[in-house]
Amino acid sequence: RQESSKTLPYREPALASLFSFFGPFNPIRARADPIARYVFLAARFFGLALIVPIIEEVFWRGFLMRYLIDDRKWENVPIGTFSSLSFLVVTILFALVHPEFLAAIVWGASINLLLVQTRNLWATIVAHGVTNLLLGLYILQSGAWKLW
Repeated sequence: RQESSKTLPYREPALASLFSFFGPFNPIRARADPIARYVFLAARFFGLALIVPIIEEVFWRGFLMRYLIDDRKWENVPIGTFSSLSFLVVTILFALVHPEFLAAIVWGASINLLLVQTRNLWATIVAHGVTNLLLGLYILQSGAWKLW
């Protein structure tokens, strides 16, 4: 596959420039040995679809949302408790650590709503995992390596 030199239209140029000195990592080009390529991709997808969703959801929505509601007894705050401040802060902070800021704002707010509606952290973990899996498949299909 040819790697596109075009920047996707929704990519924020200011944030993209912060990471541009690394360049996009293309595992297909970087690994000549097919076995090494498949091992890398399997490990990458394992992290992308299983490990990252668990860690991020436990931190952002299992801990931080509740901590912002009651920093002294956050563990007593039920999962999915709504607070405008915690909802907004977690959405913005989540988006700031992802290079696609606008997409992350929309996705972060949506996953926060899912938690408030279901009051189930596993629902957000599964949604996050499925979303990351689909993103990874899109990256492989399209060659949009900058989205890794």
